[in-house]
Amino acid sequence: MAKNVYYSFVFDVRGSGHFPVDMLRYDTCVPYGQDDINKAFCDDGERTVRLIAYHSKDTRGEATSGRWKSFGWNVVTGNSFGGK
Repeated sequence: MAKNVYYSFVFDVRGSGHFPVDMLRYDTCVPYGQDDINKAFCDDGERTVRLIAYHSKDTRGEATSGRWKSFGWNVVTGNSFGGK
């Protein structure tokens, strides 16, 4: 019986003002940790928020940079990691 394998994709976004919450759904991601949750949902100037997404082996883990940019936030880093 085949096992489902999932991969994580960690990336950082930088911006200011209101955090585009809908992007969490769009890129299927969540804040990486409690500190990132706090940074995402405070409106104190420019900040960098680390996010993590999970995807199956059939998809490529990439943040949608153009869409983030349309909300005034930039994808500044990204790494794919294998795992379960």
